[in-house]
Amino acid sequence: GAKGRSSSSSSSSSPHVNGNADLPLAGSFLETGHPSLWVSAVKRESSGSRDGVVVRIFDNEGANSSASLRLLSAPSVRAYRTNLIELEEVPLPSASHLTVAA
Repeated sequence: GAKGRSSSSSSSSSPHVNGNADLPLAGSFLETGHPSLWVSAVKRESSGSRDGVVVRIFDNEGANSSASLRLLSAPSVRAYRTNLIELEEVPLPSASHLTVAA
């Protein structure tokens, strides 16, 4: 028979995880260091720069929390705090471990 993905739908082939999905940080790209701060997007910046990446973070509790954002695969980065449409850049200290207010 042909190899490949079956066209029939089955819950065992679902790409979604149900239940507890805790994974070790060994393969992580970044961590927020705070349970109520969630990463909602990681994308290329609007200007199309090859090296620029936007990390969107929101506070799930709406409490204006401060936490560390740790990029696990970058030795040092230039970081900016922006508004939702990526304007009003405010420089943050360059490091692989940043403290940000959500």
